[in-house]
This record gives sequence, structure tokens and C-alpha cells, in this order.
Amino acid sequence: MKPAPIRRLTRHLPLCVLGVLGAMPVQARAAESSEAPAFRLSLTEAIDRARASSPRVGQVLALEFAASAALREANAHRVPEVDLTAGYTRNSNVPELTIPIPGDGIRTIFPNLPDNYRSRLAVSLPIYTGGRVTNSIAASKQDLRAAENDTRAAGADLDLETALAYWSLVSAREDEKTLREAIASYEAHLKESRDREQAGMAARNEVLAVQVDRDRAELSRLRAATAADVENANLVRLLGLPEGSFVEPTEPLGQPASRQPKPERERNARAYVPSLASPPATTTQTPTAGSSLRKRPGEARGTPA
Repeated sequence: MKPAPIRRLTRHLPLCVLGVLGAMPVQARAAESSEAPAFRLSLTEAIDRARASSPRVGQVLALEFAASAALREANAHRVPEVDLTAGYTRNSNVPELTIPIPGDGIRTIFPNLPDNYRSRLAVSLPIYTGGRVTNSIAASKQDLRAAENDTRAAGADLDLETALAYWSLVSAREDEKTLREAIASYEAHLKESRDREQAGMAARNEVLAVQVDRDRAELSRLRAATAADVENANLVRLLGLPEGSFVEPTEPLGQPASRQPKPERERNARAYVPSLASPPATTTQTPTAGSSLRKRPGEARGTPA
């Protein structure tokens, strides 16, 4: 038969192993977050960075430039076309062909001409094209207008997606912070309930109820932390940041962020579109057992049954 200390150690060994295995992901996550580069960004900076690194915006801008070039080409068909060419050819020396003519001397039939110069000037102007030039210009204008609309739509979509990801990250981290504070309150309430149970002033079910509420709040906190990691990865993707980066929003939750025009935006107005003047309305989620957190202390002060 094993001694009592060994039996206790054997009985608690699985719990120790589970605790060590559960702490390993947390330590790895903390190490990764400490090594990952951090970026403190406001909403305006996030949108500007997203625009600068978005492949979709670059694609639609290239299509818009191509449509503008096609319109210039179509308009060029209306102006006169001038063709000027010049050339020079160096021939080898050949014997001249001469024929003596009686009474006229010697006549050269094929002289030696080693240098040969030539030039040509041509001017063409379309007089009647059957509507080809006019229709081509009209089609190019429509293509350019469509490309400009695509550019504005792509910019607005990117602004909205970036703003949603930004405020979702802020909201998720606020949720996690709120739930951490709620768990601290549950811990204090749980200690109070256990003290009351030891003093004979509370039943065992009250302690278990507080423990269940505390575990539910912990589960909600883990979900909020996971949601914050997902939103952080989504924002890193939109901003083109290095993989594993940590984005720290500087905009407080619930306050609008105004975007002031910058000189570069005024010079490149077509590349920027009006974006959100204020963040979408978000509300901080309350813990699942928030009602119990407000009611339990009152019940604890009552007279036990």
C-alpha cells in the first residue's frame, strides 16, 4: 500500500498536468505578442495605410488610367496626321556605262551614284468616317466614367471595411477588458460567499451559483479575446502589415473621428473618396451573468434561509 503523501500526489497529478498544458498556450501567446511589432494607429491613419497597400484600389486606378489613355487616343483620330520620313542609302561603286554617239561625243547612260537620299512628307485628315470617330470617343468617355465610378466604389468599400475592422477590434478589446473587471468582481463575491458558508450564514448552493456565474464570465472573456485576435488579424491583412503584427487603436470607443483633408489628398483628389466621418454605433457587450453580479451582493447581505 502506498503512503498517504504519494497517494495524494498521484491523485492530483492529472490536475497538475492539465494546468501545465493549459498554461503553455497562454505563455506562447504572451511571448508572440511581446515579439510582434506594435502599431499605434488612429482611424485616419488606418484608412490611409489601407488605401496605400490595397491591391484592389491599385487595380481600379490602373484601369482608370488606361480608360483615360484610350479617350485621348480616340480624340487624336480627329486631328490631322503628318507622316515625315527620310532615308539614306550607300551603294557600292560600279563602272559607269557610257556610249559614244557620233557627232555628240560620249553620253553617260548609267552613272556611278554611291549616295542615295530620299524623303517623304504626307498629311492625312479624316473627312468622313461614317461615325466611327464620334462613336469611339463616346464609348471611351463612358468607359472612363465607369472606371471613375469603380475607383470611388472601391475606395468607399475599403474605407468601410477598414472602419468596421477597426471599431470591431476596439469593441472586442473593450469587451475583454470589461469581462476581466467582471471576473475580478466575481472573485471577490466568491470569496465572500465561501466565508459566509464557513461561518454558517450561507448554503452551499449559493457558493456554487457564484462559481457558475464566474465560469460563464470567464468563458465570455475567452470568446472576446478570440474575437479580438481575429479582428486584429483582419486589420493587419487590410493594412498590409507584417504577419503577426499587433495593432493598437488610439481612437476611444464611442467618439467620432474626423478626417481632415491633407495636401496630398487635394493634389490627388480622384484617388480619395469621402469616408466615414464617425464610427459605426457599437455597444459594449455585458457579461452573460451581469444580472447576477448586480443582485448577488444584495442577496448575500440578506438573511439566509
